[in-house]
Amino acid sequence: MYQKSCLILLMLAFADTVSHSLGPRPLLSSRQADGATDVSAFLRRAYHAWALYTGFAGTNPHFGDQAFSPQGLWSFTPDKSAGGTWTCLNGSTDGWFTSQPRPYQGQVTSGHGYGFFMWGKCQSRETGWCPVLTRTPSSTFITYSISDKKLTNAGAPGPSGRQLPASMGAIYVPNWGNEGVLVAVGGSQEDRREGSNAPGNNGQGNNGQGNNGQSNNGQDSFQTVHVYDVNEQRWYEQKTTGDIPEPRKDFCIAGSPSSNRTHEILVYAGWNGQLGAGAVPYDSAYVLTLPGFYWAKADYAAAHPRHGLSCNAVGGSQILAIGGVDTTQNGSDSYAAGFKTRDPFPRGLAIFDLGTLAWSPSYQANRPLQPPASKIQAYYNAK
Repeated sequence: MYQKSCLILLMLAFADTVSHSLGPRPLLSSRQADGATDVSAFLRRAYHAWALYTGFAGTNPHFGDQAFSPQGLWSFTPDKSAGGTWTCLNGSTDGWFTSQPRPYQGQVTSGHGYGFFMWGKCQSRETGWCPVLTRTPSSTFITYSISDKKLTNAGAPGPSGRQLPASMGAIYVPNWGNEGVLVAVGGSQEDRREGSNAPGNNGQGNNGQGNNGQSNNGQDSFQTVHVYDVNEQRWYEQKTTGDIPEPRKDFCIAGSPSSNRTHEILVYAGWNGQLGAGAVPYDSAYVLTLPGFYWAKADYAAAHPRHGLSCNAVGGSQILAIGGVDTTQNGSDSYAAGFKTRDPFPRGLAIFDLGTLAWSPSYQANRPLQPPASKIQAYYNAK
């Protein structure tokens, strides 16, 4: 079945040990239902060992009878037997994690020893970094240093006026600048003021969407991307060219360097707030190549649109797509219907090959980085 992918599933990226087919097999039901905990997580590799950090942001679930774990920062260290250990870091890390209301529904990524959380929404009137009404978009930009265990909020500029980015994608790119850059793309613009995002509507809010999932806010164009220089602590805007994606939100984003010193970023799926047959064209995959900031589209017939998924680089210019909600489903209970249809991806997993701009039938372990796809190489050759 379709499944809304939680960022904690990034742990699947560790399975870079055996080559296996993604052919037909029984499907797992590991969906994250509406109201489940919104948890932001990021990965950290140190001393040749991986760890996952979570609790960076998020909200409590709206259902379940189990006691909540203490608010704060947690780490998960995998072992070599498909298991691992969870550790609560509240006693040794920045006090913000336990003393401040956490933001949620923002963009999270990591790199160069830092975890980043951008924009999102706030949950409280309390003073501090969330001095706004519940479910109101925020200009929060949190940076957490894993080595120093310190957290800072630099503030992330949004468009002029009362609008701030939401439901966009962000990724860390190590190849440029002294400490790498963040690249943020797409999403929508939401009003800073309480309104369509306010509590109400049976206590759930509507996340900036009107009736039948229609968006009340404008979608961000992919003609411009936001670039943050980690060393300079400064945002830039960069124009793009090529086959530019249609505006969308709740897509997945992941990237990998090529063997030719470029860096390719996949943007896959998402939606514009519309459910039903009109959402089918959003089953599309685009790759942004750096340093050219040129978009190339993968050639395949759109058939299975989805949103609320995650994508993760898993080595050898391969991207693993995980889960998603079926955007074609509409009706009186359209959100629940999106979880009940059978996912055409085996176990809800699929591999996208950046080297060919195509979906792959299998994952290849220990595969080296690939040269850019022919469309992308042709762009650079013409320069």
